[in-house]
Amino acid sequence: MLASTSHSQVVGTVDANGIPSFTLSNPTELLASWNNLIQTGTGIDPGLNNLVIRRRGGDYRLFAYGSEYKSSTLLTLNQSTNELSIAAPGGIKTTCTTKACATNTGCEVQTDVACSSGSIHGRNGDCTKSTTTSNWCF
Repeated sequence: MLASTSHSQVVGTVDANGIPSFTLSNPTELLASWNNLIQTGTGIDPGLNNLVIRRRGGDYRLFAYGSEYKSSTLLTLNQSTNELSIAAPGGIKTTCTTKACATNTGCEVQTDVACSSGSIHGRNGDCTKSTTTSNWCF
């Protein structure tokens, strides 16, 4: 079960140097919900099975990887607790999913409503954006 604080699921923390760490001991529910969200919204079965938190610029992002796909979503940093959570500020949560750019930085979530280009290093883009108006409840 994910830790929840006011409609958000805590998935990690950030240390004093800004280095994120993953705190979920069993990410099975999160991965199942993420796969379901993408499959329901797009028809793609991404087979996501691994989670990683990365810092890109000033933002923290949660990445889910499968054997062929990569998907990402923004995390919200609580400055007072240094917790990273999956939250839907303003009620909107976006994921960006790709097969063609699964091994590079193409098609990554940029904001709560936008993905980066799905075409990078000469590869054709297949960036799929999924948006939900509810918090992910795992």
